[in-house]
Amino acid sequence: MHDPYAWTLDFEALVLVPALAVDKNGVRLGRGAGHYDRSLADTASGTHLVAVVRDQEIFEALPAERHDIRMTAVLTPNRGLLRFV
Repeated sequence: MHDPYAWTLDFEALVLVPALAVDKNGVRLGRGAGHYDRSLADTASGTHLVAVVRDQEIFEALPAERHDIRMTAVLTPNRGLLRFV
């Protein structure tokens, strides 16, 4: 029997990534060691990468380097989940 309320989440479909800041282009500012960028490079295509920051930590633009992995969305306490275009 199929339960219409049951669902599963593919854990590779979404990754919550801590950040010090993020810009409107998905550039994430971390602590500078590149640990997350190296790990996130191995995520499956189509995986949503969500930076977790405070509302005031979203900026118009941040410096980016070639190896930086872009976020697809940001999650904040008051604004909720915002997707990048």
